[in-house]
Amino acid sequence: MTRRQENKIRTRKAILKAAVSAFAARGVTAATMDEIAENAGIARATLFKYFPSKAEIVAASVEQMDEDLISQIDRHAAMDLPVGERIVALFTSNGAQLEAHREAIRPLAAISQEGWSQERGAERTRRLVSAFERLSEGGAQGAALGEVLAGTYLGIIRNWQIHEDYSVAEHLEAAARLIARAV
Repeated sequence: MTRRQENKIRTRKAILKAAVSAFAARGVTAATMDEIAENAGIARATLFKYFPSKAEIVAASVEQMDEDLISQIDRHAAMDLPVGERIVALFTSNGAQLEAHREAIRPLAAISQEGWSQERGAERTRRLVSAFERLSEGGAQGAALGEVLAGTYLGIIRNWQIHEDYSVAEHLEAAARLIARAV
């Protein structure tokens, strides 16, 4: 990779990090492109070269959030544990991570929920179900379990997004333990 390519990746990451910070501090609607550029340490014009609109920054942030989750699922799928224990380990660690970064992730979770019914949402759902199928070891039962896990996960995230005092960590762990007993 060339230095120029490395700089582009570094700048893009800095923009997304600054955006998530601004969304956490002021909300997605109130955060401004000027604020994001300033927090990223770049010129406003540079920001617009990478992301022509705040909507594109939000979409890229949500995409990164999805990639992080799928990567976490794949790490747990590779663990040498029974399926039920991998599910509990994943949901427990993910719940702790979500609680630890609550202020930054909840606004993105809220925005990400808005697009689930559209074409992009269908692709996101397919990718998430597929990742959960890998966690469940595939096969006919794995496909059904992948759908159950994705639906359970998304439902809990939706409740967390709606209810201010909802403990996503507790609910994810409780659901994982219930599903683990069933498998």
